[in-house]
Amino acid sequence: NRPNHIGFSIVKIKSIKKNKMYFTEVDVLDGTPLLDIKPYVKYFDSRDNVVSGWLDKHFKSGNIPDNTIIK
Repeated sequence: NRPNHIGFSIVKIKSIKKNKMYFTEVDVLDGTPLLDIKPYVKYFDSRDNVVSGWLDKHFKSGNIPDNTIIK
């Protein structure tokens, strides 16, 4: 049993200083272990025709405020 599930997030690197990486736009819970870092490669990591499960349902029903969406 893990205290936190394994998360997956595409992040924006702010800076790297010595042996520390600082990043933003992460979508994991506090305390989630960092297991691996890989570069984002548009040609391999971008997918067409994907679904977001529960999130798609909320977008269609209008339950997500417009100010939470970055366009």
